Amino acid sequence: MSSVSSEGNDLNVLENQQRQQEIYKQKRILVQTKSSPSKLISKRNTKREQVKCACVNCKKSCKKCDDERPCQRCIRLNIAETCKDSIRKERKLVPSEESNLNNTLENQQQQQVLSKEKNLQVQLQRSLTWPTAEKTTKREQVKCACVNCQKSRKKCDDKRPCQRCIDLNITETCKDSIRKARKSIKREISIIRILKFVY
Repeated sequence: MSSVSSEGNDLNVLENQQRQQEIYKQKRILVQTKSSPSKLISKRNTKREQVKCACVNCKKSCKKCDDERPCQRCIRLNIAETCKDSIRKERKLVPSEESNLNNTLENQQQQQVLSKEKNLQVQLQRSLTWPTAEKTTKREQVKCACVNCQKSRKKCDDKRPCQRCIDLNITETCKDSIRKARKSIKREISIIRILKFVY
């Protein structure tokens, strides 16, 4: 009996070892396939299929489109009538094209600078020969506006009644408005009053 039981135990041990070896082999294969650099490189090198121009609906929803019009997605969603090519953005320039563009931009900038200098010279000559009236004339300002003009914030003159009040037929209320005293003057007045009370 003991010999039969020992043989059974040996068989179980052998079966367990074989199972463990198979599991180890499977794990090793999985690890090799996951971390194999050749497969990773091939994944990086493979480029996804890209359509030259997606339709308006697919572009708006950022979904995959195809070259047919109407595309399969629009047909599936029953929006085939609005399936049209979208307007593409301008492509970015290649470095050689950029250098050409930079050269042309520099030339344009130089021409602009030269034209500005010429304009300035012309303006200087004009200012020397014909003095402009805008620089010399200053806005006429009245010392004290009347009450009506001050309320409506309109131009007034020194005559009383002023021309605006005559035009509006409100000559009886056309009087000089009381000007607010400056802060410095207010301080001086308050100091004088205090001195009067003291002395």
